This record gives sequence, structure tokens and C-alpha cells, in this order.
Amino acid sequence: MKNLSKDFNNPDIPDLYLNKEPESGTQYQPITLEDPANYQPCLFPTILQSLAQTKDCQVLICITIYNENSFDLQATLQGVLKNIENLTQDRVCPGKFCITLIQDGLEKLHPNMTEYGESMNLFFLRNIEDSDPNTLHLYATEFTLAKNNHESYPTVTLVTGVKQSNKGKINSHRWFFKCICHYINPKYCVLMDCGTIPNDYSIYKLIEEMQINPQVGGACGNILPEDPKVCHLLEISQDIEYRVSHFMDKCLESLFGFVTVLPGAFCGYRWEAINGDPLDEYYFYSYREDAVVNCWRANMFLAEDQLLGTATVLRKDKNYLLSYLSDAKVSTDVPSTYQSIMQQRRRWINGARFAYFQTLVMFANLQKTNHSFCRKFFLTVFFLYQSFNLLIGTFAPAVFFMYIYTISKTRFGGDWEVLTWVTSGTYIGCLVTLLGISLVPRAVHKFRNIYILCAGLLGVLTLAALFLIIYELFQRRITFEVSFYLGVMFLGLFLCAALHGQLKAYLRGMFQYLYMLPSFLNMYMIYAFCNVHDVTWGIRNDKCGNF
Repeated sequence: MKNLSKDFNNPDIPDLYLNKEPESGTQYQPITLEDPANYQPCLFPTILQSLAQTKDCQVLICITIYNENSFDLQATLQGVLKNIENLTQDRVCPGKFCITLIQDGLEKLHPNMTEYGESMNLFFLRNIEDSDPNTLHLYATEFTLAKNNHESYPTVTLVTGVKQSNKGKINSHRWFFKCICHYINPKYCVLMDCGTIPNDYSIYKLIEEMQINPQVGGACGNILPEDPKVCHLLEISQDIEYRVSHFMDKCLESLFGFVTVLPGAFCGYRWEAINGDPLDEYYFYSYREDAVVNCWRANMFLAEDQLLGTATVLRKDKNYLLSYLSDAKVSTDVPSTYQSIMQQRRRWINGARFAYFQTLVMFANLQKTNHSFCRKFFLTVFFLYQSFNLLIGTFAPAVFFMYIYTISKTRFGGDWEVLTWVTSGTYIGCLVTLLGISLVPRAVHKFRNIYILCAGLLGVLTLAALFLIIYELFQRRITFEVSFYLGVMFLGLFLCAALHGQLKAYLRGMFQYLYMLPSFLNMYMIYAFCNVHDVTWGIRNDKCGNF
């Protein structure tokens, strides 16, 4: 088949494709495929074909774009290129680097992104509005970004794919993995979201980890909210939550060689570790001809990145591990309104829970792997630990009630027992209210003020109970066992934070986090369980969710 790619510096091409000055050097090719896995190599721009033929591409980086603006993309690209510069200078991974941008639908493209794309010779979007919905507008160029007036970052091959229609992030990754990666055959793949800003050595650390240890099939870094405001309860509480989950949960998981989730916002994979069954049987299950996507599976694939990591570790006849690197830091924006965070957490909670049930089914494959007996034993211990955590988390509202009731009963027994019933009744009333309104369609928009009120009441009850515990400790009215438990819990958090250099940041938002903790454990969970039928992406408002 004739190569149909269009080169913008070819004067013989019709005006339809001349979207920029002839010297731009950007090649364009529209590819229309219902399933990106059915690609034909001759359809790619010649720049991409040359990269595949030389077999010299070591690292292929995917940046998925939704409705982010040009400033987000520029910040992400600068961070990525700085990492590539460091990798090249230190010869950690000799070879070529390729960056792939995938925009999820023309209608979602931010207005200032078009002007930025044309000015940087990334893409040209004239006269393509009437294309087939399954079309990917593919552009390829050799890209150089100026560092300052005198220096530039290393030149890399940059591929931009603009999807005609919004089909979800899974579809964007389908184009990346099953089309571009499959054709280029890189050694490592890195996934990022536009707006995620890596520091100078974030990607460097991921690649170095996999380069040094061939057993590492995937790795993730330390994701932190970008510049959270101390007085903004939602932002600062998420900052502390992210930090605690990393320096406690992910560090522990990495010791076992299994990280529960390698987040798609920033992670890296060894291509040979995921190519094949992990991608085909699990990550892209919905594309299989025999796929049955019911409500259960639809929720499960809201956490498709969790399934991919599990399938990599449990791959037959392999012994791949997953790793967490605390030094590989990136920053990202976080939801700042109750509507957005509740929809995000609905996706996270339901996706993680249903995906974990699938993980238990997949756990039977552990015996078919090449992991050592010792590794299999510790992975078994880890899965039992995770199962126990999931069980305890399910009963978090009841645990919180016991906490509120017990400390109220201890302090207000006798003549003041009415206060015990007031505090307990307030807590139960909030839960019942949350349960009732969460069953209503679009509840987060219709009952925003009620959610804020319940979050405030639950937060006040939590802090009040905490101060009562401290008072009772000084009055020596609490048993030694309870005192010991509380001491271990809080001192353990402070010690872990100090060991990971996070103590100052933790103290900065500790009380805000404690105030919001019942929202994380109660309100978000109730909303998620009441909306298991909703399998859309949440804050993204995709037309067809994840499928």
C-alpha cells in the first residue's frame, strides 16, 4: 500500500494539508481504525516508520491530554525534556527517545491549545472537522524546545495524535500501546497526564530502576498536589492524604515487590513485561470479541491500571516485580470542589474495590509464575494483609461511630449522658442523610450544600472527640491499652513522616486532614457505593465513560 503520509514542507501537497509554513517539517497522516490494534505500518508518517526501522527507540513517553490548556502541556513537556537531557548526559539509557501526545477528542481540546500546537509545529487542525469518529489525526516531527535564548533541550521525535471523537482514556492508551508501542517496540514505556509536572530526575529514576534491575516490570513515583493552599481544606487534606499513602502504604508495598496501583498519571513499564496477556487479557479486556462488560466489570475497569500491575507480577513463567520510588517526584493539580472530588473518589473507590476482587481471582496464577518460594510466601502474606485492610475499610463508618460513642460515653456519662446521645445522634443523622441524598441522580450538584454541612459536622465531631481523648489522657481516665494504641498510631505517623523528610509538611496540614478524615472514610464511600451504576470517568464527563 502506498504511504499516504503528508509532509508540510512538500509544495506539491494540496492546500487541505498546508496548515503551516512549508519549513515546519511536520508530517500528517489521518488513520481511521475502529480498533487501533489493526494498524498497518504503511499508514504511519515516514518519521515514525524510520524510528521503527532503526529499532533504536529506548523510551516511549505517552502524555494523555483531555481539556488541559497550553500552559499545562508546556510545563509537562519542559519537565519531560529535562529528564531526557539528564538521561542522555549520564548515558543511563543510550538510544532515542520519543514523546507521544494523545488528545482525547477535538471537542475537548482547550481553545488556546490549537494556537500553541500550530506555533510549536505539533499539529494543525484545519479542515478536519468532518472526519470519521474513529479517526486519529497523527502528526510527527523532530521537536526541539528552547531552554533559554542560548540553549535548547535535546531533539526528540514527537508524535501527536488528535482523536476525532472523545472515546475515553482507555481508548487513548489503546492507540498508544497497541498501535504506536507495538509498532515502535521500545524498551520502556512511560505514562503521564498532561498537567503532571515531573522534577528534573523523576522519569530518570523510573528508567534507571528498570535499567539496573531487569526483574522490575513497572515502577511509579511520588505524586503530590501542586502548591496546595493551607487554608483550603480540600486541597491541603489531599496533600496530606497523598503523602501518608506514599510514605506508609506504597513504601510497604514496594518491600513485597508489589505496588497495588501504578497510577496512570505517572508510571513506567518495561514493554516486554506488559506486552501480551497483561494488556490483551486484562487492561484491554473490553476490546476482546468475547468481552462481557456488565456493571461489575465496568466498575472493575475504572481501575484498569491496578489490573495491569497485578497481571504483570502474576504473569505466567515470569518473575516481574513492581517498585515505588520516593525520589521520583511529580506534582499535579487536585480537585478543589466537593462536586469534582466526590466524583473522582467514586471512581477510585468503586474501581479499586471491584478490581481487588478480580485480583483475588488472578492470585491463583501465583503458582504458575517463576517467583521464588520466598517471594511467593511474602506475596501471599501481602494479599492477606490487603484483604484485611479492605474488610476494615468497608466498616469504617461503624468504626467511626464506635470512636465517637465510646469517648462521649467516657466523658459525659451520668448526669451529662444526654450529650452522648446528641453526638451519636448527630453522627447517625449525617450518615442517614448522606445515604438518602446519594441515591438521587446528580446528587453532588443538587445537594452540594448538604454535603458540605455533613462534612463540617463530621469534622467537628472528630476533632472534638480527639480533644476529649487528650483531656482524658491527662486525667488518667483512659486505660493503658487504649493509651498505648493511640500512642503507637500517632507516634508511628510522626516517625514515618520524619524518616521520609515529610514531618514539616505533615504538621502543616495535620489538623485539616483530621477534620476531613471522616469525609474520606464516610461521605465519599457512601456516595461511591450508592452510585455503582455510574461507570463514567467522573470529573472528566466523558461521553462513554471508560469504554
